[in-house]
Amino acid sequence: MADLEGSSSIEIDAAVERCFEIISDVERAPSWQGAMRTAHALEHDARGRPILVETQIDAVVARVTVWLRFDYLEPTGMSWTRERGDLKSLSGAWQLEDRGGGRTRATYSLEIGLNRTLGLLRKGVRGPSEAKVRQLLTIRPVEGLKREAER
Repeated sequence: MADLEGSSSIEIDAAVERCFEIISDVERAPSWQGAMRTAHALEHDARGRPILVETQIDAVVARVTVWLRFDYLEPTGMSWTRERGDLKSLSGAWQLEDRGGGRTRATYSLEIGLNRTLGLLRKGVRGPSEAKVRQLLTIRPVEGLKREAER
């Protein structure tokens, strides 16, 4: 069971292909995504897409470093899982749904297992602070994708 989990969806005035182009450019994600501060590709697939990425994530109560392994489901989304790092576990996904007329419904989901230290910190951030962490981790990415895709 995840310590923190959530998902968020948004309607975007851009085609699925445009949205996929943005989310699959993982190293640029910190410029629009919200919680991700850095992303450095360590391995690439045969098409040149990052598949192992060292990231720094700002989770409000702490900044964590996590190595994420990506799987691309072009053009309908992508998923990732923690390979190693400061968190006990992390898995997430983007799901893109073509709504016709150049519109996309984007859904971002995330499940995080905290390490012992962050678990103790979490106990001190229940209520409004926990809601702020959840917003940073699930709502800001979809809002950022919408801004990026529609500009």
